[in-house]
Amino acid sequence: MTDQEILTTMSAMLEPIHEKIQDMDSNLQRMNSDMQRMNSNMQKMNSNMQKMDSKIQKMDSKIQKMDSNLDEIKHRVRRIELTQENIIIPRLNTIESCYISTYERYKNGVDDIENIKQDIPIIKQTLREHSRILQLTP
Repeated sequence: MTDQEILTTMSAMLEPIHEKIQDMDSNLQRMNSDMQRMNSNMQKMNSNMQKMDSKIQKMDSKIQKMDSNLDEIKHRVRRIELTQENIIIPRLNTIESCYISTYERYKNGVDDIENIKQDIPIIKQTLREHSRILQLTP
């Protein structure tokens, strides 16, 4: 066999291997492209995760402030409730009882005044008559 024949034979034998290598190279290039896209997506995801972490930290800080404010509000409401229970309500009860008793006195007084108004014309008439009788008698 001549060198040329050997080369042709070897070339024929290597051709399927060469095709497979080209297929593998093509597949490798696609894989590299896919990997680059995946890398890009991962970077975007990492960026989004960092933004989310930042937002979560801000929210957590706000929630802590709200908790602190809520504790203060609870304390103030408790003080208000105690003030109402121990000071304001007893005073209101005292004012109410004074008002009711005063109202009853005035209500009864109005009835008395009405009775007096009715009695005054009779008393006037009686006085006139008695004055007239007394003037006639020496």
